[in-house]
Amino acid sequence: MLPRVLRYNVTMFDESLDLSGVLHQLKRADESLTECIAPLWPGVALVAAWMEGKPRLLHLDAAPAEPGYYLLGTEESQARVVRPAEHEEIVRFRKFLPRATVYLLDDGFAFPASFAERLQGITAPRPIHFAEGEPLGKVQARFDGVNLYYDGSVEDASPLGNLFSGSSIFSGGELLNAPGTETAEDDARAALDSLQADPDLCIAYTLQAVLDAGHAELLAWSRDDSRIRLSWQRAGVEHTVLLDAAAAPVVMGISLAGARGFDAGKLTRLLVEHVLDPWRSSDVRA
Repeated sequence: MLPRVLRYNVTMFDESLDLSGVLHQLKRADESLTECIAPLWPGVALVAAWMEGKPRLLHLDAAPAEPGYYLLGTEESQARVVRPAEHEEIVRFRKFLPRATVYLLDDGFAFPASFAERLQGITAPRPIHFAEGEPLGKVQARFDGVNLYYDGSVEDASPLGNLFSGSSIFSGGELLNAPGTETAEDDARAALDSLQADPDLCIAYTLQAVLDAGHAELLAWSRDDSRIRLSWQRAGVEHTVLLDAAAAPVVMGISLAGARGFDAGKLTRLLVEHVLDPWRSSDVRA
C-alpha cells in the first residue's frame, strides 16, 4: 500500500493537469510568432515586417478591398490576411512607430506642423490613413517612413513633437525659430486651397510621397482608362508603369508576439529600400 501522502499527490496530479490545454497554448504561442499586424488598403503589394527579432520582406497575396488594420499570417516570404485587427492590437502596433504632428487637409492628406516633421522626411502634403477630424485641425500621427497613420488628438502642442524621444540635436528655441515652423499653419491652408482647386493633386501627392521615399523623380502621370500611367526615373533609369491605384505599395508590419529587439530604423530602411520594387516589376512600354 502507498503512503497516504503519496496517494494524495497522485490523485491531485491526475485531476489538475490538462495537457490538451497546455499544448493548445504552446501551439498558439508558436503560431503568433508567424503573425503580424499591418495597415492595408488597395494597392499594397509588400509588407516590411519585424518578426522574431529581425526585419523581413513579405509578399502580400491580396490586399483587402476595405482599408484598415489587419492580422496577417505568414509562411516564408508570403503573407495573407487572416482577420481585421482588434483595437488593442492596433494601439500596440502604432506605439512602435515614431510620432509626428500634422495639420489635416481634405481627402486623406496631412501637412507637417513643424520643422520637427520635416526632419523626419515629411516635407509636403502626405497621405494620412484612417484620419478623423476637420480640415486644418492639428492631430497626432505615426510615420513609418512612407505612410502617415492617424493616432488621435494632439497631446503636446510643442513643435518638438516628441521627435526621436527628445534626441534631436536642435533645442526647443531653435525649432521654434526654424523655417517651416512659424508659417506651418499658413502653408497648410495654402496646401488645402490647392487640393480643393485641383483634385488631381491628390494623385500627384500620393505618387510623389512614394517616389520621394525611394529617392526617385516623377516624370509624368496620366489616366489610362481606369488605371494610372506613371513615368519615373531613378539613377538615370526611366520606368513606365500602369497602376490600379495611386498608393504606397509597401507598408510596415510588426509581429506583436515577436517584437523582441525591435529596431524602427532597420525596419524603415527595409521599407524604403523596397518601396519601388512593385513599380519596377510592372514596367510597360511607353
